[in-house]
Amino acid sequence: YVFLAGIYGDQNYGLDSAFVDTNGNASFKFDSLLKGGLYLIAFPDKKLAQILIDKEQHFTLEFDKADIINSMKIKGSLDNELLYRNLKFEAENTKRSNLVQQQLKESESNSETHKKLEAELQSLKNERKSHIEWFSANYPNNFFTKFKVAGQNPEFKKVFRPDGSVDDAAEVYNYRNEFWDGYDFSDERLLRTPVYFNKLKRYIKDITPQVPDSIIKYADIVT
Repeated sequence: YVFLAGIYGDQNYGLDSAFVDTNGNASFKFDSLLKGGLYLIAFPDKKLAQILIDKEQHFTLEFDKADIINSMKIKGSLDNELLYRNLKFEAENTKRSNLVQQQLKESESNSETHKKLEAELQSLKNERKSHIEWFSANYPNNFFTKFKVAGQNPEFKKVFRPDGSVDDAAEVYNYRNEFWDGYDFSDERLLRTPVYFNKLKRYIKDITPQVPDSIIKYADIVT
C-alpha cells in the first residue's frame, strides 16, 4: 500500500491509501476536489513523493522509488512539472553549495583560494535567485510559483553607521520588516503547505526579540 497525506501547519494527516498492483500501479480517487496545497505520497519504508494539488486534479506520476526526484515524469499537471523542475535544480545547487562551503572552511582566510570560493558560492546563490525569478516571470499565476515565492527569505543587506561600522540592529530590523514581502496572506492554499508555519516559527522565535512587547507587536502583523 501507498498512502496520501495532507499538510496543515506542522501536521500531516492521512487522507487515503491505495494498493500497488504487480505492475507498480496505484491510484487515488475522491468524490470531490481536494483543497489546494502540498500533499505527500508516502511509502511504508518512509520514502515520500511530494505533489501539489490545485485546479488540475486528474494527472499521473511515474517514477522510480529509488530516485524519486530525478526519475519523475508527470502528465496532466503543470504545477507538478514546475515543482519537480525546481526540486532537481535545488538538489544539484545544494550539493554544489555544500561542497564549496566545506572547501571554504578548509581554506585560509584572505587567501586567493578563499576569495575564489567565496565568489563561487555567491554565483551559486545568484543562480538560485535567477531560477526562482524565472518562474515568477514565466508562470506568475501558477500555484507552484506562489508557493515557491512565499517560502523565500529576504536578502540580508549590510547597513553601516556614519562612522563606517556595521549596524547589526538595523540589519535585523530591515530583514524582519521584509520577511513577509513575498507571502500572500489571502491565499489559503499556503496554509496547507509547510511554508506558513516554518516562516512563522522563524519569524517569532529567531528574528523577533524575545520580550513581550516585541512579540505582541510583530505577531499582530501576521494575525
